[in-house]
Amino acid sequence: MDPAGRGRCRRARRPAHHRRAGRAGGAAQGERPAQAGERRAADGLGFFRGATRPDPAQVTALVDEHPRLGVECVLRELHIASSTYYRWRRAEKEPCERRRRDVELTERIKEIHAESGGNYGSPRVHAVLRSHLIWRVCGSR
Repeated sequence: MDPAGRGRCRRARRPAHHRRAGRAGGAAQGERPAQAGERRAADGLGFFRGATRPDPAQVTALVDEHPRLGVECVLRELHIASSTYYRWRRAEKEPCERRRRDVELTERIKEIHAESGGNYGSPRVHAVLRSHLIWRVCGSR
């Protein structure tokens, strides 16, 4: 038999510049770690949090509230392509067919629910919609 420790596979040690410096997302050296419920400054304490994609309505509202800044300047700071912003604006003015039908369907669902005195749940409302053949409705819509 081999003496203890011989014949075993050992993981090669990475060079220092390839090793991580502690946990991913941890506090920087000399910085107090974030406590429960707190956020670090690097997590984003501004208008949008972290690396999530901002809500189009929030972005358009921000640009509308601060016209003196200019659209391009705001978009550059938020890292949003101008084509994306203008597509959002067009969608606000001219909703697509699916969105228009969803609005109509929502109004019809509210009517059916109100007519039932608030007693019908989603299965019954769905059955009423199907029985009237108003729209072909699947469960996800």
